[in-house]
Amino acid sequence: MTTKILTPLARLSYPYLDNADDNGKYRCELIFEDGTDVTALNDAVQAAIEEQFGSKPPKGLVMPVRQGDVHREGKDGYEDALFISANTTFTPDLCKGVRVAGKVDYRPVEAGEIYAGCYVYANVTAKAWEHSENGMSRKGIKFYLNSVVKVRDGEPFGGAAFNPSESYSEIDPAAFGDE
Repeated sequence: MTTKILTPLARLSYPYLDNADDNGKYRCELIFEDGTDVTALNDAVQAAIEEQFGSKPPKGLVMPVRQGDVHREGKDGYEDALFISANTTFTPDLCKGVRVAGKVDYRPVEAGEIYAGCYVYANVTAKAWEHSENGMSRKGIKFYLNSVVKVRDGEPFGGAAFNPSESYSEIDPAAFGDE
């Protein structure tokens, strides 16, 4: 039985959330700062292993919770951190949470509001996978992405976030078609 779980607070990286990537997948990586408790993620991984493989998982099983220093060496934000990749073939639900009178109001996000470097929580599901190619079989556990909620801005990875109003302010509005 697969269970949806809420990730700890994470920094978003490599997001393809509004539009699918070249493989038709919506995906992102979630970076957890050093010291973040990822017990719920590890428990979900263990449950997926037991569901698919029983008490004896196969050797060489690909695991989804990874060390940033090892798997993304030299990449901004991954130093001394753990991360997961999550993807789906379905458009994930995206929203932002805003505190109003002491409660959270969830609102739709506008284009560009969720970007690499902002802080999010995600709802994910751990599941086993198996892939065979050229006579070789690989097995592992992955996280499927269900939804993402942005909770606050962060320093954008790879420079400043794109602002079309600044980049194209010199274009005469008459050059654009009407809606």
